[in-house]
Amino acid sequence: MSIGQSAVARVPWVTLTLAVVLVAVHVAVTWTGPADVDALVRWGAKAGP
Repeated sequence: MSIGQSAVARVPWVTLTLAVVLVAVHVAVTWTGPADVDALVRWGAKAGP
């Protein structure tokens, strides 16, 4: 650690934020019911004709 850096500056904030967002989306999808094709399309999955 160089002079002037604190331990807080070394925390990977972007990575932690993305991990929290991904877990929140996973929980939201899980609470809406089974992950069938219709549910996945409602949550933004790509579906062909």
